[in-house]
Amino acid sequence: PFHKIVNIPNKYVGHIIGSKGSRIKSIEHSCRCKIWYDKTTKSFHIAGDSISQVNIAKNFIIKALNNTINNINHYNNYPKYNSKINKTNKYFAII
Repeated sequence: PFHKIVNIPNKYVGHIIGSKGSRIKSIEHSCRCKIWYDKTTKSFHIAGDSISQVNIAKNFIIKALNNTINNINHYNNYPKYNSKINKTNKYFAII
């Protein structure tokens, strides 16, 4: 068996695992690997029968991390609307 370790920042671990482990289970199923998160080393462990399966699973985890970071950054760049009405044009002001 082949084994890889992928380190991911703690604040994104919940997003990578998904609700009830759904995202990790789908990666495991598509790559035919076993993936688990070790809290002591704060990393994902991937084990599989071939090196290609393990590398594909690692790439899926990294892609999921990049999608998560892009979604969070995109959400944080939305304009925030102020509830106070701007007196000059009577519309909501964008802060």
